[in-house]
Amino acid sequence: MTSIPRFYLIDGHALAYRTYYALTRAGDASRWTTKAGEPTAGTYGFASVLLRLLEKDAPEYLAVSFDTGRTFRDEVYPEYKATRAKMPEDLAPQLDRIRELVTAFGIPILEREGYEADDVLGTVAQQAARQDVAVTILTGDRDLLQLASDRITIRLAGQKLSEALDYGPADVRHKLGIEPHQLVDYKALVGDTSDNIPGVSGIGEKTAVALLGEFGSLDGIYAQLDQVPARFRLKLEQGRDSALLSQLLARIVTDVDLPFDLQACRWTGYDAQAVAELFRQLEFRTLLDRLPSTRPPDSRQLNMFAAAPVVAPPQVAPDAVIDTPPNSKRSSTDWRRFARSPSTSRRPAPTRCRPNWSASPWVSPRTTGSTSRSGISRISPAALSFRSSRCCRPSARPCSANRWTRSAITSSTTSPCSAGWACARRRWPSTP
Repeated sequence: MTSIPRFYLIDGHALAYRTYYALTRAGDASRWTTKAGEPTAGTYGFASVLLRLLEKDAPEYLAVSFDTGRTFRDEVYPEYKATRAKMPEDLAPQLDRIRELVTAFGIPILEREGYEADDVLGTVAQQAARQDVAVTILTGDRDLLQLASDRITIRLAGQKLSEALDYGPADVRHKLGIEPHQLVDYKALVGDTSDNIPGVSGIGEKTAVALLGEFGSLDGIYAQLDQVPARFRLKLEQGRDSALLSQLLARIVTDVDLPFDLQACRWTGYDAQAVAELFRQLEFRTLLDRLPSTRPPDSRQLNMFAAAPVVAPPQVAPDAVIDTPPNSKRSSTDWRRFARSPSTSRRPAPTRCRPNWSASPWVSPRTTGSTSRSGISRISPAALSFRSSRCCRPSARPCSANRWTRSAITSSTTSPCSAGWACARRRWPSTP
């Protein structure tokens, strides 16, 4: 069965906002600047999301839409979005960089004067769906959930760049308790503080969900207003004009007069040289490494199953003494964890070394004294006499090199045994 091609549409402004705040939510945007002082948080986040999309989804069709300024909604309701905070000063210049980035990636930009990017995305998504193409819209704006259908999926960015979620009709029903197409009427009743959509005063979220569940739509509610509970009837009567205005503001236009050619949005690759140069200017080193054409020619993926390289142990003085922390209480199993498997080859005889009794107090169990849980005796250095040149492990059994192999070489002051490990330089004590 042939898979359905998928068209990825990106809400440029919404994604730039969401990625900017995701990276600067701790309040420190100073780290997202180049050496020349250019802010880059929004650009970096947008580029990271775009690269992840190209790497994981390999889109066949791809396009980006940006807002162009004032729209018909501002003409109808001058207070539309008036309560929104002003765009951060360091984000505004990054929008031009994002446009430059999109162009370097060879992605077409879709815009229409007098309409928001949501309207353009809605129109293009509906046209592509009618051409038997699946559509995924990448955005940070929940208003686009009203477009979710069997062919259209809404991918909402999360607080972190890696927390985006896909919403289909069933997901919208689970999250909001209404159908995607009812989201317009839901906002007409409840309003939206982020866009300064007034709604109907006194109608809350639960009430709106209940009314839409019973009457189906805003028109159905007003057509059967006499059947609405009395405590809400008066509020709906007084707020009728506000509800209809809010419905107009909340509905995404899906029939914008926009010339659209699906084949013109087929993504065939990007200008690797232009993207790499832009990333260098913006100092996106980590993103630069994700571009295959910009990797060094000698870079290659490591083989997990290749043999480990053999590293010769450092050459140190044969009379060096290992100093370990005083009163170190490690069990014999701890020491064996570091021991190397003995080789069958003949090992050279150990060199003579002087004992260091200021080191670990653990000695052979053949001595007398108090015994620890591990079965190793603790004894005073004064009570010991030594054989000439034999070292031991806590188990009173010497290693094949006649040395107690204790830990890996980490310093030039340690002396390796023939197995390539450091000797703890203990001697067998004589039998009392």
